[in-house]
Amino acid sequence: MNTFSNDGDSFYLFLNGVRQNQQPTLGVYVDILTNTVYDARIVFSNTTIPDLEKRYLQVLDVDGNSGNWTYRKNNYKRETCN
Repeated sequence: MNTFSNDGDSFYLFLNGVRQNQQPTLGVYVDILTNTVYDARIVFSNTTIPDLEKRYLQVLDVDGNSGNWTYRKNNYKRETCN
């Protein structure tokens, strides 16, 4: 699963409450996924940006292939989280 910031804001990625990266980065790749669905949260290093949360994020398709999770934000307000 690839998660990335398309506008230069570094972040931490949490899956089911477990932090996936040690330092805030612009992108996180998680290659070992044991579940097909996760509760995901992005916490930005810039604390003025609200966290993004997605419950029941499906990370594997019916064939077991992982995908990308992208987000957009508008003036530091959550706009979409797919």
